[in-house]
Order: sequence, then C-alpha cells, then structure tokens
Amino acid sequence: MAIEDRDRIFPRIWQGGRPDAETEDQRWAPYNAGFDVVVFCAKEWQPAPGVFPNVRVFHAFLDDSGTGPPSKEELRDANATARKIAFLHLRGARLLITCQQGLNRSGLVSALTIRNLTGSSGFWARNEVQKHRRAKRIYGVLAFPLFNSDFVSYLDSLPAKAPLSISTAP
Repeated sequence: MAIEDRDRIFPRIWQGGRPDAETEDQRWAPYNAGFDVVVFCAKEWQPAPGVFPNVRVFHAFLDDSGTGPPSKEELRDANATARKIAFLHLRGARLLITCQQGLNRSGLVSALTIRNLTGSSGFWARNEVQKHRRAKRIYGVLAFPLFNSDFVSYLDSLPAKAPLSISTAP
C-alpha cells in the first residue's frame, strides 16, 4: 500500500492502509506527508521504530483474522495506544493510524482516539470513522470501514465519557 491510501477522518487524524517501507523514499513518506505520529495496528506487520525516521511510532497488536472477538489484552493495548496518541493530538500532532487494509484495526484505534478527544460514545466515534474512511475493494469485494462485527459491538458498547484534556495528561 502506498501512503496515499489514507483518508482524513477527524481534524489532524488520518486512517489508512499499511505504508510501504521498501525504499528510502517510502521510509520517509509519512514524515514528508506531514505526519508526526504513525500507529501500526496490524499484528502481522509491526516495523521497528527506526524504519520511519522523524515520526513517533506506536504499536497496537490487533488480530483481524476472524477467529473471534479481540482479547482483553488486545482491547487494553488498543485503548492505551488511543489514549497516548490522543494526548499527542491535543498538543498538535498529526496522526496516521494504519493497519493492513486500513479498515478494521485502524478503524478501531481511530474511533477510540476520537472518543478520547470528544468524550463521545463509541457508537458516535464509529460512525465518524465510517463516514470519513472510504470503502475499498479487497479480492474483488467492496469492503467498508469497520466491517468487523466484533470491533463494532465493542465500540457500540462504550458510553460517552469526559474528553481528555492537556490538564489530564500523564
């Protein structure tokens, strides 16, 4: 996937497919595209932090193989990552949240980040992601963002909460 496979889903938050890192130009692509933070959500593709110089790299080890709902550890990891990057967003960082296809795992972390920033319900945050991330063809089938029903059920179960603020930063 190229760095161009991304959509702005919220001010200073983009969601997309896995950025390539095969050539020197591709390694610099997130930085050159203006991102301060890149999040890798695909369990099977977790490049080392040094692969993308001059951007902060975060990892959320999420499985989207369809073998069942995310584990408690995966949800804890996704929530912790979303909280960390939400604080960076509050300080002005531009975020790129990725996974293999840029639809489900990145959608989960994007929605959790939006929920942290707005205090909205998970349902509202999910709808924001689905509204702003375009569908794409996967093996000839049109796939829409956050089509993983386990991720959707989890997000839809989250109530509204107080939004994060700089004063609540660790």
